[in-house]
Amino acid sequence: MKQGLGRIPGVTVHTPADPELSAGITCFSVAGHTHQQVVGHAATRRVRLSTSTYTRIGTAAVNTPAEIDTALNSLTDLIR
Repeated sequence: MKQGLGRIPGVTVHTPADPELSAGITCFSVAGHTHQQVVGHAATRRVRLSTSTYTRIGTAAVNTPAEIDTALNSLTDLIR
């Protein structure tokens, strides 16, 4: 997820890339959009995000590559 988010223009990943410093939650922001806008847009595509200081997505070993792609595509669509 972190690598995919990092490839989307306008997305800043705030979670460290080092796997020893992070686990299943990835925090990020999208330039020009509030965290609530990002969460709301993703929800229309059945992607569940949350917010605190940043927008957050949780992933686990049970997530399929297709589910990760759906989440990344929803953010790419938002930026367009």
